[in-house]
Amino acid sequence: MKGWRLAGIVLLLGFCTGRAWCDADPAAHSQVKTSSSTDNGVTLGKFGKEAAKQAPSMDQVRWMQAKTSEDFNAEYDFAGGPLNEHYTDMRYMFTRRTLLAFLIHGGFEWQRLGFDGRKDRLLPGQLESLNAYLALDFRWSRKDLLRIQARPGLFSDFEEFNMSDFNAPVDIAYTRIPNYRFQWAIGLSIDTWRQYHVLPGGGFRYHVNDRWQVNMMLPTPQIEYKPLPPLTVFMGADFRGDSYRMAGNFGSSHGQPAFDNSVVDYSEIRVGPGFSWNIKPLIEFNMQAGVIAEREFNYHNNGTTINNAGAAPFVTLQFHYLFKLSPPEKIGPDIESGRFQAPVFEHLLQFL
Repeated sequence: MKGWRLAGIVLLLGFCTGRAWCDADPAAHSQVKTSSSTDNGVTLGKFGKEAAKQAPSMDQVRWMQAKTSEDFNAEYDFAGGPLNEHYTDMRYMFTRRTLLAFLIHGGFEWQRLGFDGRKDRLLPGQLESLNAYLALDFRWSRKDLLRIQARPGLFSDFEEFNMSDFNAPVDIAYTRIPNYRFQWAIGLSIDTWRQYHVLPGGGFRYHVNDRWQVNMMLPTPQIEYKPLPPLTVFMGADFRGDSYRMAGNFGSSHGQPAFDNSVVDYSEIRVGPGFSWNIKPLIEFNMQAGVIAEREFNYHNNGTTINNAGAAPFVTLQFHYLFKLSPPEKIGPDIESGRFQAPVFEHLLQFL
């Protein structure tokens, strides 16, 4: 059990603080051919062309079709069982493409986990975060993407507010896209509050054909199938987690003063089917249902871990909207075909 728990923590907490960095779409980095195939392109059939039209890659829009854009994401989850959970996530992000090779992201995010039916006296009533969302994507060729992102803000039970609630997790990742069908990524997650301050990670995505895709990018590995151009159904998992500072009187109010101002690593592993439906291009509705296979509250500085799941059922509802604010500037054919090359890095390409 200890080995499984450690593996789960490495997988879960290493990536859940950086969901966006593995989301780069191969279509946004390699030219998609419609009449002939090349090493970096693939022929799209009629279904694939229609899918690209009705459900366009948001990453491709940010890089190729908009100089500035805005993202709005709203999510609500409910999990039943012995410990009911209400999860809410609201995120806004502004993106600007600059110098043809950079995406600069800035925004904010609010997340709340509320728990009902607590029986263990060390379970918090809620865990919340209110943080900025800052990220930079840099691509020096059509095959290489580097992301650096940080989430400075407050991570606590929000029973009281002070500077000890401030944290700034950082994620760094490199994505390599050999061709349209395949990409892989490696990265590091850095969080000084977490039991394991630095964690490595990675994943891959393989585009089998116009309908099937094997997406092993953490934190949401899944097998995807498109029955209709705007609709994707999938079966997969969702690894979630973060670290939070408890209130200064958290332990005292529960008869255990040693837990005052403690830090808890919260983690979940969810499994189940779901779907993603593009109501309109760039307007996406997602739903997933299944069971929480593992849920853990790890007060690692106090040597106490509480497991509470019992195959609890859950349902997730998510809405995502990307606004294109301004069209891209006129750019040369080399850039339009996906060859984002920064001159200072051109000497590196001979080794790739």
